[in-house]
Amino acid sequence: MSTGYFFDLDGTLYSNHTHSVSNHTIEALSKLQKKGNKVFLATSRTLRELDHLPQAMRDFPFDARIMDGGSRIMDADQNDLRCVFLSSKTMHSIDAFCKENHLIYRYSTCSENLWGTKPSLYAHRAYFDLYLCAPSYKPYQKDKVLNVKRTPKFGHQTKGGSLLLCQS
Repeated sequence: MSTGYFFDLDGTLYSNHTHSVSNHTIEALSKLQKKGNKVFLATSRTLRELDHLPQAMRDFPFDARIMDGGSRIMDADQNDLRCVFLSSKTMHSIDAFCKENHLIYRYSTCSENLWGTKPSLYAHRAYFDLYLCAPSYKPYQKDKVLNVKRTPKFGHQTKGGSLLLCQS
């Protein structure tokens, strides 16, 4: 009988401070699979945010990847098994709310990671420091959106750092 193991990425398998994955981590994941177990990645990251991980992590043969806060599931060959998109009505409400309140937000589609409102230089740099990439700016129109992450107002205390919105 095989067992499924689900691992978060940031702060669990991957260090955001050193942008590294230890060899021990990769070896441990491999041992689980060699014993006949299934190993899954579960992360709020988007597909584009995975592109800049260390090679060993990008190449690891996860049995499936649960991404975008659970709204996207891909098999080992990176074929979509499930995508749940936010409704257009919900996205228009989020977009209007963020614009009215001068909030910065990022949204993801199947192929892109985008700022829905113009980011401050500080927000852009902070995002880059965390993910080693940063979204392009493209105001929301009618894109099929997997998730939305609102960037906190910098200089204010926030708990948890951001708000992730997805529909699963």
